[in-house]
Amino acid sequence: MSAWQLNSTHIAAVAASFIVRSEEQIRKDLPDWLTNAIDDEDRVKDTKLIAAVLASENAKSVNYRYNAAWEPVEVPEALIRHFLASPLTDTQFHTAVSCYDYQACEHPSYGTSKAFEYVSEMLDMIPQAAMDAPTESDYWGMEEAGSITTAMDMGGQA
Repeated sequence: MSAWQLNSTHIAAVAASFIVRSEEQIRKDLPDWLTNAIDDEDRVKDTKLIAAVLASENAKSVNYRYNAAWEPVEVPEALIRHFLASPLTDTQFHTAVSCYDYQACEHPSYGTSKAFEYVSEMLDMIPQAAMDAPTESDYWGMEEAGSITTAMDMGGQA
């Protein structure tokens, strides 16, 4: 197998879409007055934490596979906010999570990692129809966020 370090757009899309789906499940069981109290800054903070876990595990996999010393990618807050507002579709999410899982699984401790736990939860929340659907090949609809990444890479602001 091979391993590839995923970019910040991919990590942000997966982490933010996971947060949005988790909130949707929670909201089903709570009264409106309580679900409306979810703080946007808490969502961003939670997404940053999950993104950091995912990025770290991905770098660990690449480093194990190639005996390298890659640092985890940093995920800009602008990307997190973008995908919290525009999460991936079910099929896009399935494709992106499956890709992440493949790129992060190289080292022996992956199966007991927090990232693996998150990936398992992510896959459990995807409807079967999306898992059976053909994958979307246009970079999972993340092309809009590309301009955010490019601006950040060039020292600009998103």
